[in-house]
Amino acid sequence: MRPKESTIKPGNDINERIYKALLEKQGDDSLYEICKRTGLFPGTFRRTLEAPNAWNQAKTLYEISEYLNRTFEYLLLGKKTTVDEVITLDKEVRYWKEKATKFENLYNECHSTVKRIKETLVG
Repeated sequence: MRPKESTIKPGNDINERIYKALLEKQGDDSLYEICKRTGLFPGTFRRTLEAPNAWNQAKTLYEISEYLNRTFEYLLLGKKTTVDEVITLDKEVRYWKEKATKFENLYNECHSTVKRIKETLVG
């Protein structure tokens, strides 16, 4: 167990962000409150924060969620979130945008054809 006067040394970028957020929320690096809330043992959590390879499985799960166009929360907890709805809407918007672009191109082509026909008839 680390002595009380020794600070936590985050082992990777994720741990660094967790550590900074902990300091912002509490003002110190005491693990008591966060461990009480999450059910983690302070020693286990401290070792996780200091481990360089901590959260590798979470990173993999995140990459899978990106590939599947699902939120991390959906894969982890099974909850549909607003982000999932936004992803679905984004797909629909892209679909209709493609359709609109095709119709715009068709309109422009028809407009050009009508213009050429008028010029031929008048000219």
